[in-house]
Amino acid sequence: MFNTKTKEFISRSILTLLVALPMTVAMAADSDNRPERPKGPPAEAFTACESLSVDDACSMSTPRGDMEGTCKGAPNGQEGPLACAPAGGPQGGMPGRPPQ
Repeated sequence: MFNTKTKEFISRSILTLLVALPMTVAMAADSDNRPERPKGPPAEAFTACESLSVDDACSMSTPRGDMEGTCKGAPNGQEGPLACAPAGGPQGGMPGRPPQ
């Protein structure tokens, strides 16, 4: 029914699928176990701006070292506490906030 080359091709294709499928499932399961990165600024960013106003200079310590920035409000004009946004950060401030 099939010639030798066709049988060999089918055998290799099936073998490849049998090897690749469990690896793909294992990688997908592993990615589900990673902790989700918290959304928004860290607690230190809010603490750094507790007694400051919008656009005041601020500084804080992070796991990557000391950081200087500017106190910014919540994105899109939402109510919320000010947070220290890194100088030169995304869009010049907090993610979701248009550049000023």
